[in-house]
Amino acid sequence: MKQTVKMILVISCFILVALIAGCSENPSGPENNNSGIKNMELQAAGDAGVLLYGLVSSARDASALMNGQNGLPDTGLDSQLMNNAADATIRNVATPMVEYYQQNPRRLHKVMGREVVWVMRWQDEQTGAFFHAVLEYDSDNGHAYAYQVITQIPQGDVIYDSSAIELDANFTLEDSTDDMLISFKELKKFRAGFHILSEYTTIDFDDYTPGSEPSGGFVTKQTVYSSGQDIIRMVETMESHAKDTGAWEKHIDYANGQEHFERIDFSEGGGTFEETLRDGTHSIGSFNTLEDDNIGHCTKTTTYPPGHDLKSVQENWDAVFNPADSTTDASFSKTTVRLDGTTTTEQFDVDEFVQNGYRGRKISAENSDGTGGEITCIDTNAGQDVEGWWIEDNGQYILADGSFYTDGSARLNLTVYASKQAFENGEQPLFTGQFFFNPDGSGKAELVADNKVYKIDIDPDGSHKINS
Repeated sequence: MKQTVKMILVISCFILVALIAGCSENPSGPENNNSGIKNMELQAAGDAGVLLYGLVSSARDASALMNGQNGLPDTGLDSQLMNNAADATIRNVATPMVEYYQQNPRRLHKVMGREVVWVMRWQDEQTGAFFHAVLEYDSDNGHAYAYQVITQIPQGDVIYDSSAIELDANFTLEDSTDDMLISFKELKKFRAGFHILSEYTTIDFDDYTPGSEPSGGFVTKQTVYSSGQDIIRMVETMESHAKDTGAWEKHIDYANGQEHFERIDFSEGGGTFEETLRDGTHSIGSFNTLEDDNIGHCTKTTTYPPGHDLKSVQENWDAVFNPADSTTDASFSKTTVRLDGTTTTEQFDVDEFVQNGYRGRKISAENSDGTGGEITCIDTNAGQDVEGWWIEDNGQYILADGSFYTDGSARLNLTVYASKQAFENGEQPLFTGQFFFNPDGSGKAELVADNKVYKIDIDPDGSHKINS
């Protein structure tokens, strides 16, 4: 199943890298004659936000593919991660239950059919969160059903977390060595004002040998977004079985009725994929993983519908896994063909490292047109924290920091100076900006300059419009 997720994530890497191609190809928007700020400077600032989002997202997802058994983010579609969540429920519910029945061995024999056999409530001394755990047992089929609800969570974005597992206990609740997971469900609700309202994940495991780990199953994850968002919901489904065969799909519904669709068909060692954005942009590609020879490669071809300045984009990703330290060195190249026939090529390097137990990536580029910079990304339990600098083709020097979430969305803060020299001289920035990106790369931003706010609408291909 881990190989499955690696295949899935490499597709996401190229989906999001496509933003880079569009970030400066199709600028549009009104002139701002009253502010003293040139429209092209506003556009360049918007370009920078889109570019940096694409770079960080691409490096994150590609790294997940290239790292073998290490460093996979919590996509919600990995059976091992679901096992870890299930283990927490088992630990809080089943372990105290086992201790109880070891002390009261006759109690279980009185169960007729499906009954509640154990209930416990407690408050975590460190966090203050409240836990409510329930265990049911069905004497007819030998299955156990464990439920756990966590409320009043004091920190973070999640305010409610409930989970449920069904396991085949083989008619012996006192002995967990012969248990086999059948299904796992989890519902998370988020704080008011957060861009996600809820996440609901289910996984049905394939049969496996007790004492080992599941090798496949069916997974569904539905993310519902808060009112006022461009996205209404996102549904991901995955079927994966032994030898890494199966398929994966993602479907996004937008408030205006548009849709986004992705699909991957994968086999042992590689696979193929396709994607259709909400505006009709279509991509196809193929990939192989690092699993066998520590070398990974992926190609993607994107074609654009009428209304775009781009004709096509060809992308290639190559990486080498270093077994000595379990890190990956990667390079990415992108060739863009415009409608007028002109062609440009860009290249980026991604070096992975481990810092204080967390995996990170350094993204760097030094292009012939003077653009380039360095962005550092550190994995966290919630996604990624990023910071760094970038120089645009107009010389603007940009400082960036932000958070990238596991669903592919992100919040990014930019401070834009006229040049690197202006920053070093202590001059005031031209802009400050906040960007919010949806999982498909669309989003909104606000730039503040000369005490005036400029709003930006961002399309999935990275093109954007200033609405001031």
